[in-house]
Amino acid sequence: MNKAHIEIDIEVLKKNINKLFKCFNTYDKKIIDVSDNNFGLGIFLASIYEELDIDYLFTSSLNDAIKIRKYSRDIPVLIKESVTSENIYDAINNNITLTIKDLNYLQTISTLEIKDDLKLFLFIDNGSNVYGLKSYEELKKAIEIINNNKHLLLVGIYTNFTTYGIDDEYYYLAMNNFLNILEPLNSKNLIIFGNEPLMYHEKIKKINGIKFDLAVLGLTKNFNNINKMKMRKLMKKYPQMGINFIDLDLDLVFSLVAYINDISFVYKNTLVGRNYLAREDMRVGVVNIGYKDGITKALKVVVVNEEVRDIITDNIDEVIIKLNDNDNLNDKVYLISEYNNIDNCLINLKTNRYYLMSILNNNLTRVYKFIDEEREINYCE
Repeated sequence: MNKAHIEIDIEVLKKNINKLFKCFNTYDKKIIDVSDNNFGLGIFLASIYEELDIDYLFTSSLNDAIKIRKYSRDIPVLIKESVTSENIYDAINNNITLTIKDLNYLQTISTLEIKDDLKLFLFIDNGSNVYGLKSYEELKKAIEIINNNKHLLLVGIYTNFTTYGIDDEYYYLAMNNFLNILEPLNSKNLIIFGNEPLMYHEKIKKINGIKFDLAVLGLTKNFNNINKMKMRKLMKKYPQMGINFIDLDLDLVFSLVAYINDISFVYKNTLVGRNYLAREDMRVGVVNIGYKDGITKALKVVVVNEEVRDIITDNIDEVIIKLNDNDNLNDKVYLISEYNNIDNCLINLKTNRYYLMSILNNNLTRVYKFIDEEREINYCE
Protein backbone atom coordinates (compact mmCIF):
# COMPACT_ATOMS: atom_id res chain seq x y z
CA MET A 1 0.00 0.00 0.00
CA ASN A 2 1.42 3.36 -1.03
CA LYS A 3 -1.37 5.70 0.06
CA ALA A 4 -1.96 7.52 3.31
CA HIS A 5 -3.80 5.32 5.79
CA ILE A 6 -4.32 4.49 9.44
CA GLU A 7 -2.80 1.26 10.72
CA ILE A 8 -4.44 -0.44 13.70
CA ASP A 9 -2.37 -3.08 15.47
CA ILE A 10 -4.78 -5.72 16.79
CA GLU A 11 -2.22 -7.38 19.04
CA VAL A 12 -1.36 -4.08 20.74
CA LEU A 13 -5.09 -3.45 21.22
CA LYS A 14 -5.50 -6.84 22.92
CA LYS A 15 -2.47 -6.25 25.14
CA ASN A 16 -3.80 -2.84 26.22
CA ILE A 17 -7.17 -4.29 27.13
CA ASN A 18 -5.60 -7.14 29.08
CA LYS A 19 -3.42 -4.65 30.97
CA LEU A 20 -6.46 -2.52 31.81
CA PHE A 21 -8.38 -5.57 32.99
CA LYS A 22 -5.48 -6.61 35.21
CA CYS A 23 -5.00 -3.11 36.67
CA PHE A 24 -8.72 -2.67 37.36
CA ASN A 25 -9.68 -6.22 38.31
CA THR A 26 -11.60 -4.92 41.33
CA TYR A 27 -14.35 -3.88 38.90
CA ASP A 28 -16.62 -6.80 38.01
CA LYS A 29 -17.90 -5.29 34.77
CA LYS A 30 -15.85 -3.85 31.89
CA ILE A 31 -17.49 -1.62 29.27
CA ILE A 32 -15.78 -0.23 26.17
CA ASP A 33 -16.94 2.95 24.43
CA VAL A 34 -17.08 2.55 20.64
CA SER A 35 -18.77 5.88 19.85
CA ASP A 36 -18.02 7.71 16.58
CA ASN A 37 -17.19 4.51 14.72
CA ASN A 38 -14.88 3.41 17.52
CA PHE A 39 -13.27 6.87 17.64
CA GLY A 40 -12.52 6.65 13.94
CA LEU A 41 -10.76 3.29 13.98
CA GLY A 42 -13.75 1.37 12.66
CA ILE A 43 -16.61 -0.59 14.17
CA PHE A 44 -14.95 -3.78 12.87
CA LEU A 45 -13.13 -3.83 16.22
CA ALA A 46 -16.39 -4.97 17.86
CA SER A 47 -15.47 -8.48 16.73
CA ILE A 48 -12.17 -8.21 18.62
CA TYR A 49 -13.89 -6.94 21.76
CA GLU A 50 -16.28 -9.87 21.69
CA GLU A 51 -13.32 -12.28 21.75
CA LEU A 52 -12.09 -10.60 24.95
CA ASP A 53 -15.33 -11.11 26.89
CA ILE A 54 -16.27 -7.45 27.25
CA ASP A 55 -19.46 -7.09 29.29
CA TYR A 56 -20.94 -4.21 27.26
CA LEU A 57 -20.15 -2.01 24.29
CA PHE A 58 -21.31 1.60 24.56
CA THR A 59 -22.21 3.81 21.60
CA SER A 60 -24.30 6.83 20.70
CA SER A 61 -27.23 5.81 18.52
CA LEU A 62 -29.43 2.91 17.50
CA ASN A 63 -28.02 3.16 13.98
CA ASP A 64 -24.47 2.80 15.34
CA ALA A 65 -25.51 -0.16 17.48
CA ILE A 66 -27.07 -1.98 14.53
CA LYS A 67 -23.79 -1.55 12.61
CA ILE A 68 -22.05 -3.35 15.47
CA ARG A 69 -24.28 -6.34 14.85
CA LYS A 70 -22.57 -6.84 11.49
CA TYR A 71 -19.45 -7.94 13.37
CA SER A 72 -20.85 -9.16 16.68
CA ARG A 73 -24.28 -10.73 17.09
CA ASP A 74 -24.09 -11.45 20.80
CA ILE A 75 -22.09 -8.81 22.69
CA PRO A 76 -24.43 -6.57 24.74
CA VAL A 77 -24.67 -3.01 23.41
CA LEU A 78 -25.85 0.06 25.33
CA ILE A 79 -26.81 3.24 23.47
CA LYS A 80 -26.91 6.79 24.83
CA GLU A 81 -29.47 8.48 22.58
CA SER A 82 -33.20 8.06 23.04
CA VAL A 83 -35.08 5.87 20.57
CA THR A 84 -38.45 6.78 19.08
CA SER A 85 -41.43 4.59 19.88
CA GLU A 86 -41.48 3.36 16.27
CA ASN A 87 -37.91 2.02 16.63
CA ILE A 88 -38.24 0.29 19.98
CA TYR A 89 -38.59 -3.12 18.35
CA ASP A 90 -35.40 -2.55 16.36
CA ALA A 91 -33.66 -2.26 19.72
CA ILE A 92 -35.39 -5.35 21.11
CA ASN A 93 -34.76 -7.49 18.01
CA ASN A 94 -31.06 -6.56 17.97
CA ASN A 95 -30.52 -7.07 21.71
CA ILE A 96 -29.73 -3.39 22.26
CA THR A 97 -30.06 -1.79 25.68
CA LEU A 98 -31.54 1.71 25.98
CA THR A 99 -30.57 4.61 28.24
CA ILE A 100 -33.31 6.32 30.25
CA LYS A 101 -32.42 9.94 30.92
CA ASP A 102 -35.71 11.32 32.22
CA LEU A 103 -38.99 10.14 33.70
CA ASN A 104 -41.17 11.43 30.85
CA TYR A 105 -39.34 9.26 28.31
CA LEU A 106 -39.62 6.26 30.62
CA GLN A 107 -43.35 6.86 31.08
CA THR A 108 -43.80 6.92 27.31
CA ILE A 109 -41.97 3.61 26.90
CA SER A 110 -43.94 2.01 29.74
CA THR A 111 -47.23 2.71 27.96
CA LEU A 112 -46.19 0.90 24.78
CA GLU A 113 -47.73 -2.52 24.25
CA ILE A 114 -44.47 -4.37 23.77
CA LYS A 115 -44.51 -8.15 24.01
CA ASP A 116 -40.78 -8.80 24.38
CA ASP A 117 -38.28 -7.77 27.01
CA LEU A 118 -36.57 -4.39 26.67
CA LYS A 119 -33.33 -3.85 28.61
CA LEU A 120 -32.71 -0.47 30.24
CA PHE A 121 -29.99 1.52 31.99
CA LEU A 122 -30.80 4.61 34.05
CA PHE A 123 -28.57 7.65 33.56
CA ILE A 124 -27.68 9.95 36.46
CA ASP A 125 -26.98 13.63 35.71
CA ASN A 126 -23.24 13.97 35.15
CA GLY A 127 -22.97 17.53 36.34
CA SER A 128 -23.69 19.10 32.95
CA ASN A 129 -27.32 19.77 34.01
CA VAL A 130 -28.51 18.93 30.51
CA TYR A 131 -30.20 15.58 31.12
CA GLY A 132 -30.22 12.69 33.55
CA LEU A 133 -32.00 11.77 36.78
CA LYS A 134 -31.10 14.39 39.37
CA SER A 135 -32.08 12.89 42.72
CA TYR A 136 -32.66 9.66 44.59
CA GLU A 137 -36.40 10.38 44.44
CA GLU A 138 -36.30 10.44 40.63
CA LEU A 139 -34.19 7.28 40.58
CA LYS A 140 -36.62 5.53 42.94
CA LYS A 141 -39.61 6.57 40.81
CA ALA A 142 -37.90 5.28 37.65
CA ILE A 143 -37.24 1.91 39.27
CA GLU A 144 -40.89 1.67 40.37
CA ILE A 145 -42.11 2.31 36.80
CA ILE A 146 -39.77 -0.37 35.45
CA ASN A 147 -40.73 -2.91 38.10
CA ASN A 148 -44.42 -2.39 37.33
CA ASN A 149 -43.93 -3.40 33.68
CA LYS A 150 -43.08 -7.07 33.13
CA HIS A 151 -41.34 -6.39 29.82
CA LEU A 152 -39.02 -3.65 31.08
CA LEU A 153 -35.78 -5.00 32.57
CA LEU A 154 -33.45 -2.78 34.58
CA VAL A 155 -29.85 -3.84 33.88
CA GLY A 156 -27.98 -1.02 35.54
CA ILE A 157 -27.26 2.63 36.33
CA TYR A 158 -24.47 4.83 35.05
CA THR A 159 -23.11 8.28 34.53
CA ASN A 160 -20.55 9.70 32.14
CA PHE A 161 -18.38 12.39 33.73
CA THR A 162 -17.76 15.29 31.37
CA THR A 163 -14.30 16.11 32.71
CA TYR A 164 -11.28 14.04 33.71
CA GLY A 165 -11.65 15.85 36.96
CA ILE A 166 -8.31 15.04 38.47
CA ASP A 167 -7.86 18.65 39.59
CA ASP A 168 -11.30 19.99 38.64
CA GLU A 169 -13.84 20.57 41.42
CA TYR A 170 -16.81 20.27 39.03
CA TYR A 171 -15.91 16.62 38.54
CA TYR A 172 -15.79 15.99 42.28
CA LEU A 173 -19.17 17.67 42.70
CA ALA A 174 -20.66 15.44 39.97
CA MET A 175 -19.09 12.31 41.45
CA ASN A 176 -20.29 13.25 44.93
CA ASN A 177 -23.82 13.73 43.60
CA PHE A 178 -23.69 10.37 41.80
CA LEU A 179 -22.59 8.54 44.95
CA ASN A 180 -25.14 10.32 47.16
CA ILE A 181 -27.97 9.33 44.82
CA LEU A 182 -26.79 5.71 44.84
CA GLU A 183 -26.22 5.51 48.58
CA PRO A 184 -29.78 4.53 49.71
CA LEU A 185 -30.23 2.15 46.77
CA ASN A 186 -30.21 -1.62 47.07
CA SER A 187 -28.07 -2.15 44.00
CA LYS A 188 -27.67 -5.91 44.15
CA ASN A 189 -27.62 -7.50 40.66
CA LEU A 190 -27.29 -4.12 38.92
CA ILE A 191 -24.34 -2.94 36.83
CA ILE A 192 -23.28 0.49 38.11
CA PHE A 193 -20.52 2.18 36.19
CA GLY A 194 -18.73 5.41 35.37
CA ASN A 195 -16.16 6.31 32.76
CA GLU A 196 -12.36 6.67 32.65
CA PRO A 197 -11.83 9.25 35.44
CA LEU A 198 -12.42 6.31 37.79
CA MET A 199 -9.05 4.96 36.62
CA TYR A 200 -7.32 7.62 38.71
CA HIS A 201 -9.10 6.84 41.97
CA GLU A 202 -9.20 3.95 44.36
CA LYS A 203 -12.15 1.57 43.86
CA ILE A 204 -15.33 3.27 45.04
CA LYS A 205 -18.06 1.41 46.91
CA LYS A 206 -21.32 0.88 44.97
CA ILE A 207 -19.58 1.18 41.58
CA ASN A 208 -18.85 -2.26 40.10
CA GLY A 209 -18.18 -1.29 36.47
CA ILE A 210 -15.80 0.94 34.55
CA LYS A 211 -16.10 2.24 30.99
CA PHE A 212 -12.91 2.61 28.97
CA ASP A 213 -12.70 4.70 25.83
CA LEU A 214 -9.42 6.11 24.54
CA ALA A 215 -7.35 4.20 27.10
CA VAL A 216 -7.76 0.99 25.10
CA LEU A 217 -6.21 2.86 22.16
CA GLY A 218 -3.21 3.87 24.26
CA LEU A 219 -4.33 7.49 24.74
CA THR A 220 -4.32 8.30 28.44
CA LYS A 221 -4.17 11.37 30.64
CA ASN A 222 -0.80 13.11 30.86
CA PHE A 223 -0.15 13.45 34.60
CA ASN A 224 2.59 16.00 33.98
CA ASN A 225 -0.13 18.58 33.33
CA ILE A 226 -2.04 17.91 36.55
CA ASN A 227 -2.01 20.20 39.56
CA LYS A 228 -1.41 17.43 42.09
CA MET A 229 -1.52 19.75 45.10
CA LYS A 230 -4.97 20.95 44.08
CA MET A 231 -6.05 17.35 43.49
CA ARG A 232 -5.01 16.29 46.99
CA LYS A 233 -6.90 19.25 48.52
CA LEU A 234 -10.04 18.24 46.61
CA MET A 235 -9.75 14.65 47.76
CA LYS A 236 -9.59 15.80 51.37
CA LYS A 237 -12.79 17.77 50.73
CA TYR A 238 -14.42 14.76 49.02
CA PRO A 239 -12.98 11.79 50.95
CA GLN A 240 -15.02 9.15 49.08
CA MET A 241 -12.33 9.18 46.37
CA GLY A 242 -8.71 8.21 46.94
CA ILE A 243 -5.75 8.73 44.60
CA ASN A 244 -4.73 5.82 42.38
CA PHE A 245 -1.80 6.80 40.14
CA ILE A 246 -1.36 3.53 38.28
CA ASP A 247 1.39 3.32 35.68
CA LEU A 248 -0.66 1.77 32.89
CA ASP A 249 2.22 1.45 30.42
CA LEU A 250 -0.12 1.30 27.42
CA ASP A 251 1.02 1.46 23.80
CA LEU A 252 -0.54 3.48 21.01
CA VAL A 253 -2.76 1.13 19.00
CA PHE A 254 -2.80 3.11 15.75
CA SER A 255 -0.40 4.89 13.44
CA LEU A 256 -1.17 7.59 10.90
CA VAL A 257 1.07 6.74 7.95
CA ALA A 258 1.85 8.34 4.60
CA TYR A 259 4.66 8.14 2.01
CA ILE A 260 7.23 10.32 0.28
CA ASN A 261 5.77 10.81 -3.20
CA ASP A 262 8.24 13.30 -4.67
CA ILE A 263 11.73 14.54 -3.82
CA SER A 264 13.34 17.81 -4.92
CA PHE A 265 16.51 19.75 -4.21
CA VAL A 266 15.95 23.41 -3.44
CA TYR A 267 18.45 26.21 -2.97
CA LYS A 268 18.68 28.78 -0.21
CA ASN A 269 16.17 31.65 -0.60
CA THR A 270 13.99 29.51 -2.87
CA LEU A 271 10.25 29.49 -2.21
CA VAL A 272 9.01 26.02 -1.20
CA GLY A 273 5.28 25.50 -1.58
CA ARG A 274 3.36 28.73 -1.07
CA ASN A 275 4.81 30.15 2.10
CA TYR A 276 8.22 28.73 3.07
CA LEU A 277 11.49 30.41 2.08
CA ALA A 278 14.40 27.96 2.25
CA ARG A 279 17.07 29.10 4.72
CA GLU A 280 19.66 26.77 3.22
CA ASP A 281 20.19 24.35 0.36
CA MET A 282 18.15 21.24 1.15
CA ARG A 283 16.36 18.16 -0.05
CA VAL A 284 12.59 18.24 0.46
CA GLY A 285 9.96 15.54 0.17
CA VAL A 286 6.27 15.77 -0.67
CA VAL A 287 4.16 13.54 1.59
CA ASN A 288 0.72 12.43 0.40
CA ILE A 289 -1.40 13.73 3.26
CA GLY A 290 -2.63 17.24 4.04
CA TYR A 291 -5.04 19.39 5.97
CA LYS A 292 -8.07 17.79 4.27
CA ASP A 293 -7.00 14.72 6.26
CA GLY A 294 -6.78 16.64 9.53
CA ILE A 295 -3.00 17.14 9.47
CA THR A 296 -1.30 20.52 9.06
CA LYS A 297 2.20 21.92 9.39
CA ALA A 298 1.28 22.70 13.00
CA LEU A 299 2.28 19.09 13.70
CA LYS A 300 5.87 20.42 13.18
CA VAL A 301 7.64 17.07 12.83
CA VAL A 302 7.24 13.55 11.43
CA VAL A 303 9.36 10.42 11.68
CA VAL A 304 11.12 8.86 8.68
CA ASN A 305 13.58 5.97 8.97
CA GLU A 306 13.27 6.22 12.76
CA GLU A 307 14.48 9.84 12.75
CA VAL A 308 12.65 13.13 13.17
CA ARG A 309 12.08 15.30 10.10
CA ASP A 310 10.75 18.87 10.14
CA ILE A 311 7.53 19.81 8.35
CA ILE A 312 8.24 23.03 6.47
CA THR A 313 4.91 23.75 4.75
CA ASP A 314 1.55 22.17 3.88
CA ASN A 315 -1.32 22.14 1.43
CA ILE A 316 -4.80 20.68 1.17
CA ASP A 317 -3.50 17.24 0.24
CA GLU A 318 0.21 17.27 1.11
CA VAL A 319 2.85 18.26 3.60
CA ILE A 320 6.41 19.02 2.60
CA ILE A 321 9.23 17.88 4.85
CA LYS A 322 12.97 18.46 5.06
CA LEU A 323 14.83 15.25 4.16
CA ASN A 324 18.15 13.68 5.04
CA ASP A 325 20.43 12.17 2.41
CA ASN A 326 19.28 8.62 3.19
CA ASP A 327 15.57 9.33 2.64
CA ASN A 328 14.10 7.95 -0.58
CA LEU A 329 10.94 7.89 -2.65
CA ASN A 330 8.15 5.75 -1.13
CA ASP A 331 9.75 5.77 2.31
CA LYS A 332 7.14 5.48 5.05
CA VAL A 333 6.34 8.65 6.99
CA TYR A 334 4.88 8.37 10.50
CA LEU A 335 2.81 11.40 11.43
CA ILE A 336 1.21 9.96 14.59
CA SER A 337 2.56 6.73 16.02
CA GLU A 338 4.59 5.12 18.79
CA TYR A 339 7.62 6.74 17.18
CA ASN A 340 6.15 10.21 17.76
CA ASN A 341 5.44 11.55 21.22
CA ILE A 342 1.63 11.69 21.20
CA ASP A 343 1.53 14.39 23.88
CA ASN A 344 3.76 16.60 21.73
CA CYS A 345 1.52 15.92 18.72
CA LEU A 346 -1.52 17.10 20.70
CA ILE A 347 0.29 20.20 21.96
CA ASN A 348 1.50 21.13 18.46
CA LEU A 349 -1.93 20.61 16.91
CA LYS A 350 -3.52 22.55 19.82
CA THR A 351 -6.07 19.82 20.35
CA ASN A 352 -7.00 17.03 22.75
CA ARG A 353 -7.16 13.27 22.37
CA TYR A 354 -10.88 13.14 21.60
CA TYR A 355 -10.82 15.89 19.00
CA LEU A 356 -7.74 14.36 17.36
CA MET A 357 -9.67 11.15 16.72
CA SER A 358 -12.56 13.09 15.21
CA ILE A 359 -10.54 15.22 12.78
CA LEU A 360 -8.74 12.40 10.97
CA ASN A 361 -10.29 12.15 7.53
CA ASN A 362 -13.06 9.56 7.23
CA ASN A 363 -11.79 8.67 3.75
CA LEU A 364 -8.44 7.42 5.01
CA THR A 365 -8.29 3.65 4.65
CA ARG A 366 -8.08 1.69 7.89
CA VAL A 367 -5.63 -1.23 7.78
CA TYR A 368 -5.88 -3.84 10.54
CA LYS A 369 -2.64 -5.61 11.36
CA PHE A 370 -2.91 -9.12 12.74
CA ILE A 371 -0.03 -11.46 13.59
CA ASP A 372 -0.03 -13.09 10.16
CA GLU A 373 -1.99 -10.73 7.90
CA GLU A 374 -3.12 -7.21 7.11
CA ARG A 375 -6.74 -6.48 6.30
CA GLU A 376 -8.23 -3.35 4.72
CA ILE A 377 -11.72 -2.32 5.78
CA ASN A 378 -13.60 0.80 4.73
CA TYR A 379 -14.06 3.44 7.41
CA CYS A 380 -17.86 3.18 7.35
CA GLU A 381 -17.65 -0.49 8.28
